[in-house]
Amino acid sequence: MGTRPDTGDQRVEVRFAVGQEPIECKSFSLRVERSGKAVINGTFTSGFVIPAEGAERSSETKLRVRIACGKLKWYFRNVPSLALQKGWWWVGTDRSPFQGEFDGPKFASCRVIRFLMVDPTENAGFNYIETEPKTLEGSLQACTASGKR
Repeated sequence: MGTRPDTGDQRVEVRFAVGQEPIECKSFSLRVERSGKAVINGTFTSGFVIPAEGAERSSETKLRVRIACGKLKWYFRNVPSLALQKGWWWVGTDRSPFQGEFDGPKFASCRVIRFLMVDPTENAGFNYIETEPKTLEGSLQACTASGKR
């Protein structure tokens, strides 16, 4: 993903892709919930400011993230709250044959990968993925022959 410019104080810029193709999104809707309560809920043009309620960040606390760009929709069920850091989110879907990020035997049995790539400006990032078919441990693991339900 390379070096990204600073997004500003407590701001997350969001970009979308299907496969390797970027998707232009003039506005997107976003709902982020923690423990059933909305932390972020609205329509945005390119990014959003992380509210004070989003300040608690850990790998243990999970978020539900619903995001839509036009007819494209994603629902991520167990995103670590570490995702709420200033920087960039890359949201998208990939289908077999996969782009380089998801190429290889680890994803060989997957049909679809939905991803939320978190790329903070000040810390290490991570990729949250959900796959079809689902794995025994949930979608944080890749599709493998032994992991399919």
